[in-house]
Amino acid sequence: MLAIHEPSADIVLPSVDADSYEEDENGITIRMRVEEEDQRWWDDSYRGLPERDEFPSDLLLPWVSVACSRFYMDETLVALVDKGFGLLRKFVSQGADLSSLDLKSAWLYLERLAPEKAFRHRLLLLRAASTTCAKKNLEIDQESACPWTAREILDDLLYAYQLQTSSTNDEPESREAKQQKFLNQSRTWFAKYCLSRLKLRKGEKATKEGYRSDQVMESSSLWRRSYLKALSELGVDLKGDVHKTIFFIKDNDPDEEVRAIAKECYKVVRREYHEAQSEQDIRRGIVAAYWWLLYAQRRNLKEEVDQVEALQVRRQQLRRP
Repeated sequence: MLAIHEPSADIVLPSVDADSYEEDENGITIRMRVEEEDQRWWDDSYRGLPERDEFPSDLLLPWVSVACSRFYMDETLVALVDKGFGLLRKFVSQGADLSSLDLKSAWLYLERLAPEKAFRHRLLLLRAASTTCAKKNLEIDQESACPWTAREILDDLLYAYQLQTSSTNDEPESREAKQQKFLNQSRTWFAKYCLSRLKLRKGEKATKEGYRSDQVMESSSLWRRSYLKALSELGVDLKGDVHKTIFFIKDNDPDEEVRAIAKECYKVVRREYHEAQSEQDIRRGIVAAYWWLLYAQRRNLKEEVDQVEALQVRRQQLRRP
């Protein structure tokens, strides 16, 4: 239960005349007529709440939920919403029950104004979850902390992108080209995320014997294997950054299986890919990559995966990405 926090003495409320009140026909309900300038005062006061020293950090997520719904065009709130989702990740990692918290407007807000951040937060949330987000066959658990499929993530991102960029003057061909370009960009964001998890932490260096798991951003060898598998599915080289990092991994990672997967992944990302991949091909790559992350999330929590059924689910998802 949230505590009631008394307002500070330095908060000055807008003045209200007696004429600003009126009664309904029964003389019971009293309603204040809020003038436009008073409404602006309330809006500005609400925006500034998280910046106040006495604002409790545990109220940031409820604040984000309301603010993103009320001020959905205000780009100045991106940093606070970003911070709010970081706090969400902390709560999820602790197994907190957040079922009563509606963050749909917050996701849409960030997907419109900072889509790469929104995508990254979804992936980080999956990594942070302390309970499984997929069933034994790797179908999404709708009651989990991450109740969305890869297709749903892409559809949400595309919807937000269309809201932000759509124009009645666009030709259908132009809209399709923009949509495919955005999907390709989403694939790049996914690859950048996976690659970032495979790199050494700032200030860490490998020795002649290689590096230790605790020197890597992702300390779990199981997750590192799945990030490499995901990069193979995505098939983008990020101007050479992917294959250079993977080459380093295949020679230095302490886990033998990680090194073996890195060797295969290196071959995949070094192949030449056609620039003009279809929208379906891009989607399939993202869906397949996300499947590997769901696999890692479940196995890292020591939960069983039904390999046969999981592959059937994967095939079904790839038929209609």
